[in-house]
Amino acid sequence: MRGIGVVVAVLLAAAPQARAQSASAESWGSGSAALGVGMFGDKPATTLDLGIDLETGELAVGVGGRVRWLAGDGVREEDWDEASEIATAIRYLTYRRAADGGWPGFAVAAGALADVRLGHGSLVSGYTSGLDVDRGHLGIQSRAAGDRYGVDAMLDDVVSPRIAAARGRVFSEDGASFGITVAGDLELGTPMIGVDAAWAARYVTPYLDLALIDTSAFGIHAGLAVDAEGGGARWLGSLEARAGGGGYIPGWLGPLYEIERETLADEIRMSDLGGIGGFVELGVDIPEVGRLTSSYSQRPGLADQVTVRAAAPHFRRAQLAVWAAADADKRGDRALAAELRLELPHRLFAAADAARLYRSVDGEFEPLWVATVAFGSALGF
Repeated sequence: MRGIGVVVAVLLAAAPQARAQSASAESWGSGSAALGVGMFGDKPATTLDLGIDLETGELAVGVGGRVRWLAGDGVREEDWDEASEIATAIRYLTYRRAADGGWPGFAVAAGALADVRLGHGSLVSGYTSGLDVDRGHLGIQSRAAGDRYGVDAMLDDVVSPRIAAARGRVFSEDGASFGITVAGDLELGTPMIGVDAAWAARYVTPYLDLALIDTSAFGIHAGLAVDAEGGGARWLGSLEARAGGGGYIPGWLGPLYEIERETLADEIRMSDLGGIGGFVELGVDIPEVGRLTSSYSQRPGLADQVTVRAAAPHFRRAQLAVWAAADADKRGDRALAAELRLELPHRLFAAADAARLYRSVDGEFEPLWVATVAFGSALGF
């Protein structure tokens, strides 16, 4: 479903979600079909979902999609009327190769992007696609890591790219690391560059980032990242102070960037942006249960932002994912996507999803709710 792909991308792995009702553990693939009813904005909708999921060795891929009929309108052609949207028939693709014989470890994932962060998030901080119901994205992320270096990269859309970013870093045995990030909005012509340094201790990692946006807006970030285990869970957190001037906006490529990008491109040239701000994030990851993360970002001159992310990949025959982002302003932007899947007897499953997304009307983004309840079957082969 357009937009709900955001939720699927939040899960730890896409293939187990689609294959939860496979015929047996020996299955290397499955096919699924589901029929659902719900609402698209103010119109009743009927949906048909078809999918094929394959997994062999280090490669997993899922293809398929959703066809939506709207009451009084028929098939919603806007879901599939662009090349970028046709490409989203590749629902996900993952490939992982462990480091071996001096070659670095490598991983690549394609699909809807959700909560993409590079480094400490000074430039790319939770970027998420799929918020515009009339624009589909097949994004891609990759990572390569050796003994003393790592490279991460992302592209929002492999067919019609608008946003690209990459980060390289080197690190030493004593915990010191140095990185450089380059990013930009290719369509709006907004270049970005950042450098960072960190020193990893046992539980706490202090770091310092310097960032430059559009050759004129400069910012500095200083923070502490926490990573500790206790009580059968992994506890994560970040606390950061920020300062910037000349129109600087921390975490430029953030969770709501897809719908606020043109506004930000204008506001970066406003001298009243910038100043002192902060960021705080707390998270917990419990094995065999799931993870929950929430953050608060203070952006001087703009509305602060709040995000919440939760994922239970496979817990008691159920899978749950929730992603939400909102400006801390009653009139600000806010988006939500949630999905619940339940495994039923006889290789059947039930799924429910709901999302508050956006669509462009006369050049302006307007919110709308989309929701579906569906029943289907998945058979392994």
